[in-house]
Amino acid sequence: MKGPDLAIAGLAMDPTRSERLLLALNASGRKEPAPAPLQLSLDDGQSWSEYSPEGLGTVHDVAFGIDGKLMFAATSTGLWRAAAP
Repeated sequence: MKGPDLAIAGLAMDPTRSERLLLALNASGRKEPAPAPLQLSLDDGQSWSEYSPEGLGTVHDVAFGIDGKLMFAATSTGLWRAAAP
């Protein structure tokens, strides 16, 4: 079986905690379940957790706020924001 084709839409590092990373993935050609569009790492990318709300849409870019308190994703459905863990 062939898995989904994945494209990296964005990668952001928290300016206040460099070990915290936010990754955006867009999948196409789904033959198997695709990973969630937003993935969060709290350990320099050693491990990743799904961090996406339902209906997020296609992600175009991601960022952390300058103070590290918020995360942002520019998507096809608008701007998403959430408190950073």
